[in-house]
Amino acid sequence: MLTEDGYRNVLENHLLNIGTTTGGGDWFLQQDKAPIHRAKANLPWFRAKKIQLLEWSSLSSDLNLIENLWRILPKRVYAGGRQFYYKEELKKQLKLNGRK
Repeated sequence: MLTEDGYRNVLENHLLNIGTTTGGGDWFLQQDKAPIHRAKANLPWFRAKKIQLLEWSSLSSDLNLIENLWRILPKRVYAGGRQFYYKEELKKQLKLNGRK
């Protein structure tokens, strides 16, 4: 599970370069209200790096497309009451159905 420190590490090592390269000096970071995104320790870091945040609702499926995937994917994977006894089987079905 990603922690707030791990999240900042990802941002530091990847986001800053990508944001500057693709957005120049004027870009926003869009994030939902996941706990690691809202962590109090992250806000001063964003300010220090001059990253403009665009808050996004985490539970609004019409605005946040990933929420639609999280609703559809289990329906496909577990269609017909299918059960998985091995983690590898479940992973395979998640990957197959996630591509559709």
